[in-house]
Amino acid sequence: MLAQHTGRPGGADRHALLLADPLATLLAARHRDGDVAVLTDGVPVFSRGLGTAGCVAAFGAANVREVLLDAETFGRPATMAERDGLPPVIGELGSGLFSMGGPVHRQRRRAFGPLFTRRLAERCAGLVADETVALAGSWRPGTVIGLGEEMNRLARALLGGLLFGDAAGDRGLGEGCHHLLALRRRYAATGLPDGRLRSALHDELATAGGDLHAALRARIGLHRTPGRAAGEGGCLLAGLSRARDEAKRLLPEGELAAHANAFFLAGSEPLAAVLVWAVLLLTQFADIHGELCHLLRSGEGTAGRGRELLEAVVRESLRVLPPNAVMVRVTTRETLLGGRRLPARCELLLSPFVAHREFADDAQAAVFDPGRWRSARPSAFDYLPFGGGDRYCLGRHLAMTALTAALAGILRRWDLSLAGDQEIDWRLRAALVPAAEVRLLVQEPGRGPVRGGRADGPLRELVRLP
Repeated sequence: MLAQHTGRPGGADRHALLLADPLATLLAARHRDGDVAVLTDGVPVFSRGLGTAGCVAAFGAANVREVLLDAETFGRPATMAERDGLPPVIGELGSGLFSMGGPVHRQRRRAFGPLFTRRLAERCAGLVADETVALAGSWRPGTVIGLGEEMNRLARALLGGLLFGDAAGDRGLGEGCHHLLALRRRYAATGLPDGRLRSALHDELATAGGDLHAALRARIGLHRTPGRAAGEGGCLLAGLSRARDEAKRLLPEGELAAHANAFFLAGSEPLAAVLVWAVLLLTQFADIHGELCHLLRSGEGTAGRGRELLEAVVRESLRVLPPNAVMVRVTTRETLLGGRRLPARCELLLSPFVAHREFADDAQAAVFDPGRWRSARPSAFDYLPFGGGDRYCLGRHLAMTALTAALAGILRRWDLSLAGDQEIDWRLRAALVPAAEVRLLVQEPGRGPVRGGRADGPLRELVRLP
């Protein structure tokens, strides 16, 4: 899914409105139409090329619950490889857990769930500490950094180490996954008329995809070497390599390569996006920022008020600017939802961005307020930054560990502020992210609240800032 926020176009064409300003359009549809809103008739919004029977949005915890718990009726849309005619190897690498359905999907989740152990969580915490120290140690006081670039670098390093066990400075498999995704996005962005460029990118995709597929299979084969202890190496791929199907057979190497690629991409971009928004939001709330930095630097960040505030900042960042701001499903058959009959092949939108405003007081729903988490107890279908139902994120606890530890490590070391006033716009792709780089000024820790530039622009339509 890709939507570039461009502001609201003239006229009342909802298809154009959804592409130009999907979050505001969904909020308006919720307020105007209630629990189920017909957005387009006969034309999909995000699932292009599928011949869908229009687009509908569902709101409210009851409808969200029904959709997420019935994966047989509300399936995943076609993959990018299917839509755009990408090389077969790209389709193979994109056929991991998140594109599966039915009994096979459920069996694989049962097989992979036990791999997310306390030992893996401890490894995650250690990796976060090491990588955050390394990243923050590369910055210099008085310099300006690109927040998105730095957080993406950190997230890829973390996922590379956790998933593949890549040595520091040699993120071969993780960087291979990232490079292939970048090529896919370039291919999608060229447009159909530019046939020569698309042909060249198609060939480049086939080569890069083949290289990554072979490298992943080789690493899986290494983990399966006779005499090698199960899980030896401590990385998630070592455990995946020993996973079995319902007949107790080892899963094929090609399938595991797809799962590994999917886990890397599903973890790295959302993790980076949340860190970007959390840091950016803190730069606009000097009192919260200052209190959290004081607690972390005085040694209170791992317990008591420091830990409570740190976790609340992450939870609140996930609430107001969730990485999965819009989720797409497609009906596999005619069905009823919220009293409305939906045809087969109907594109269905769920919006955690909208849902996360429903359990908060209306007057304060758009306010970044970590203090609300002292009493807020939303259900799993009111607050779902890691998805829900049969497709909730298996690594959600690891993600929270990584987010809190990374944010703490950065704030302990540096005072960060916006490098001057900046217009902050946003876009949707794999996650909700800033549309352009956010520039931060790095300074040695001081003694008071950190004050810097002001975040202006369309971001203020999503979250209320001082």
